[in-house]
Amino acid sequence: MKTDLRVVKTKTAIEDAFISLVEEKGYENVKLIDIAKKANVNRNTIYLHYESKEGIIESIILSAYQDQVEKLQIQSYMKMRNNRRNIASMFEAIFNTIDEKVELYRIVLTNENLSGYVEKLMFNIRKYIKEICKDTIKNELTINYMVFGIYGLIRNWIIYATGTKEENVQLATDLSIHALRQLQLK
Repeated sequence: MKTDLRVVKTKTAIEDAFISLVEEKGYENVKLIDIAKKANVNRNTIYLHYESKEGIIESIILSAYQDQVEKLQIQSYMKMRNNRRNIASMFEAIFNTIDEKVELYRIVLTNENLSGYVEKLMFNIRKYIKEICKDTIKNELTINYMVFGIYGLIRNWIIYATGTKEENVQLATDLSIHALRQLQLK
């Protein structure tokens, strides 16, 4: 199936306008008419692609989530748990992807109305890791330690600018290697 470049361009304009307006006004204060004006499209055009502003953020987050999952490559990651260079490369890719869309991540992490998306992402990452590990309490705790630890690093880096990207990649690598060595795989 061929991708219609006009549709891609329109959706990109709508999503970019939405992110810009949320940064400017806050999520609650953004209306579809504002998005249409900023994106230079008719409000009905927005409805051709999205049901609501929640549909816009869901589309943006889903796209970002898919980028992250592709870069994460959890099964490979689990198998190479002693290979520091490969794990660091994976985190470099993840942090670079986040850095490219840092405004989106900042919006999602700081807006209470969007916290459900973060919870869903965290749940899915933990679920995927659990599928390739033995079902033990130790594994459950170790997975939570690793996932929430990395989430905390990323959150603090995005919101509070703690450390450089390179420093955070190193910290995420160290935390992961420590946790991965504790996990029992199936």
